[in-house]
Amino acid sequence: MTRLLAARGGSQDAAKPEAGPMRNNFTEDSAQGSRRVVHRRHSDGIMEIGRLSFSHVPKQDGNTYMGRTQRSCITGEIFVASRYNWPSFDLADLFTREHIHGCLRQFLEDNYLFFPVPMPYRTWIYHEAFLDNKVSSINGNPEHAMVQDVLGTRCIDVDVAAGRWSPIMCYAPMVLILCLTGDMVGVGVGIVLVLFLWFMSVNMNTPVLYCYLRIATLPMRLAFGGILGLQWASYSAFAQFFAAMVLLGILLDLIRGDLQELLCFRMNCSYEIVKALPERVFICRRHGASHLEHRFGWRGRVAESITGLGAWNKDFYLIADINGMLAELRPVRMEDMLGIHAEQCEQPRILSFMGLKSFSFNCPTSGCLDVTTQAELTEVCKKFKQSLPPDSLLHGEEPDRCMGPDSSTSDFWSEAAQPKVQSPIGAAPAMVIETDF
Repeated sequence: MTRLLAARGGSQDAAKPEAGPMRNNFTEDSAQGSRRVVHRRHSDGIMEIGRLSFSHVPKQDGNTYMGRTQRSCITGEIFVASRYNWPSFDLADLFTREHIHGCLRQFLEDNYLFFPVPMPYRTWIYHEAFLDNKVSSINGNPEHAMVQDVLGTRCIDVDVAAGRWSPIMCYAPMVLILCLTGDMVGVGVGIVLVLFLWFMSVNMNTPVLYCYLRIATLPMRLAFGGILGLQWASYSAFAQFFAAMVLLGILLDLIRGDLQELLCFRMNCSYEIVKALPERVFICRRHGASHLEHRFGWRGRVAESITGLGAWNKDFYLIADINGMLAELRPVRMEDMLGIHAEQCEQPRILSFMGLKSFSFNCPTSGCLDVTTQAELTEVCKKFKQSLPPDSLLHGEEPDRCMGPDSSTSDFWSEAAQPKVQSPIGAAPAMVIETDF
């Protein structure tokens, strides 16, 4: 899949490229390898003992990255073309707070914490509409008209290639191999085909036409294979070997490209905005791709206090516009929190979260959005505070000073600072406990 927004785990590099695939700390494996897996039967003790601290990433303008994404016409990969680096963060928080500190169990019980899952192609379509000054014709809230139009566009959002790369990736090296046959006719036709594929790849690299590239170029590619077949009898044994390699390349392109595009067509989907939450967070219903959960697994259930919906069906999504980048928000899972904790034990790094600030103690639930009087709002907020568990992360527990300098300053984020673990005030002296967790 095209990599977007940020990476799930791994250490932060001291120097980052100015332009590259969009990532954040949710999608990228660590430099040491894939995320460590902790066996479920060992997880009960870790959920109480293991503790993590997250700090808020520096605030950025909401339009910092609008129009900055581009799609490679060759590989089909979406990347950020900006002098600003997308900030690395591990979690997205719908509540208003500056620090999050607690044990792993508390993170799982917090309904406002989510993992952001990038939606690269939909973000690219969003930015292209912004650059083209496209005005949505959909009736509804004009504030969210462009997002509503983009979410209503059918495309593939899951982690599959789906044949969206250009056929020139196969045919350019095949023409070089064909030169070894000494067939000037075949080589000449191959050069013309490569130029044709390049022209089509560049000019069809738009949100409307990119998915028709392989269909538009299929007749020319089949004709090229037919010409090689007609020339086969005139080749020597040496030339037939290289011609066979070219024919195998054509077959590979048809299987890995055209056939995959056909098989993945059922994964195209669009979204209908059911409800808009504050700070450009949307509750959506998916149309199409009804089998995704059977192949990619359950995506989690969002709490009713956030959605205001009695049931969270499998086709419901929570999608956020994070500084111009569209991402699906999924509730945190035990496996992911255990993986982050395991990585922190092996290679400590700065953990951070992106604060979306859709809710606060003055508006803690979606029910506050429907009240009409100040007295009703005060009553809802009072009931919410009374219903909070004593050890809820929303009580604003001050984090241990294990994060080094103040993480709210920009200098703190300019270099990778190694955390120094200190015991909380009044806590027992620190000691090392060896376990088989």
